[in-house]
Amino acid sequence: MRILFVAAEIEPEAKVGGLADVIGALPTALAGLGHDVRIALPHYPLLDESLRSRREPICKLGDDRVLRDLDPDVTVAMAELTCGLRAYLIRSDRWFGQGDQSERLYTSDAQAYVVFGRVAALLGQGADPDWIPDIVHAHDWHTGMAMVYLAQLPRSQRPALVYTVHNLAYTGQFGSNVMEVAHLPWSRFTWDGLEYYGGFSFLKAGIVSADMVTTVSDTYAREVQTPEYGGGLEGLMAYLHTQGRFVGIVNGIDAKRNDPWSDASLAVPYAWDDISGKRECKAQLQTDMGLRVSPRTPIIGMVSRICEQKGHDLVSEAVDDLVDMGVQLAILGVGDETMSAALQDASKRRPGEIGVRIGFDAYLASRVYAGSDLFLMPSRFEPCGLGQMIALRYGSVPVVRRTGGLADTIRDIGEFRRTGNGLLFEAPTPADIVGGVARAVSAYRDKRRWERIVRRGMAEDHDWSRVAPEYERIYRRAFQVRGGETDDEGGASA
Repeated sequence: MRILFVAAEIEPEAKVGGLADVIGALPTALAGLGHDVRIALPHYPLLDESLRSRREPICKLGDDRVLRDLDPDVTVAMAELTCGLRAYLIRSDRWFGQGDQSERLYTSDAQAYVVFGRVAALLGQGADPDWIPDIVHAHDWHTGMAMVYLAQLPRSQRPALVYTVHNLAYTGQFGSNVMEVAHLPWSRFTWDGLEYYGGFSFLKAGIVSADMVTTVSDTYAREVQTPEYGGGLEGLMAYLHTQGRFVGIVNGIDAKRNDPWSDASLAVPYAWDDISGKRECKAQLQTDMGLRVSPRTPIIGMVSRICEQKGHDLVSEAVDDLVDMGVQLAILGVGDETMSAALQDASKRRPGEIGVRIGFDAYLASRVYAGSDLFLMPSRFEPCGLGQMIALRYGSVPVVRRTGGLADTIRDIGEFRRTGNGLLFEAPTPADIVGGVARAVSAYRDKRRWERIVRRGMAEDHDWSRVAPEYERIYRRAFQVRGGETDDEGGASA
């Protein structure tokens, strides 16, 4: 199949969060199965630093009325990414020219993502006459408009459409004037179409326009069909699920990139069948983070965006109780300034026991995964989570809240004595965090059992090569839906 991925970020060239990790790995895994995969991305200046080939103009967009109004100078060029795949780079200096660093990739202007979606849709319908995709697979709200424009075409004249929701909490909500800006007919601005609580949501627009919708774990797919997690879209998600058009697929990780045996960031390499090098990695992490060097003290690692969703405010409340039970904390991330300041204050209050580094640092992130004994993810919600799977790979035992993809990938060592790979707690509260860590510390004291748990997690296979065949099945189902197996034309009703 010829598959066009559409996304606003990619790892390692232009990364903000977990979406970039998916786009940096899943297309490559699908290419490994024999598919012809290309990626459409905004042309951020940041990309120019790492492209493997020179940019080559590949097509003219013609006299398109949307682009004529918003950015008549938009261009498309082809280049090879570091992963070896070819990318369509959509250049709009007006909207994406500021993206010279990760923190500046996104803009708050809806028109930017109308332009991006419009060009991606033109690529989806043959703007490059030498390569017309069979599937367009778009990701998160920034790409919703690509689904909308393609769904307006007759079924027989368009590719099959797959849309992946990585986080339903980010809906891309703007005013209803987006309809005019995007030259969309007001007849589609209905409760079962493009209208979203009186405004316009790029995410909902993408969902109702796609043939198949996926999200990034089985449990999260069930959660978003409830008012607690659905954000007002729970009815739509439940409807699509009953149609067989909404499913959850747990993300994978790049096992080659995340490998403690070959990771050049680490002080000493190690593997699941010989974890002796992890001791030196632990000592190095304690030095890196300003912690007291103590081989017997368990270290809790955290690597993530600092925000309410990830539970950093809860950790701030729990840090003294955690340290008092005899653990150290190594926290790396960037995000909410108030939460970041609270964590930094805690590190000053408990020097040598709490280390905090604010910023994005891939080198240090690897050292946190490798040097920590436990990996804490107290998320209020977590569509999938990659941190827990990377932690398993590096032999850091996850302690996580039972939600979303965390519940799908972590088996509690108390419930599964022979197959458990981590610890789960129920509520997003400081008390439950402390309780989960206390159970982990108790297990850590039993060295023989703990080593078995560590080895078990390191031996698990969470590579994208295992996940890619599930997307092949989704693509086949999307062809069936496009062919008319449902009653909907160009979208689903809520």
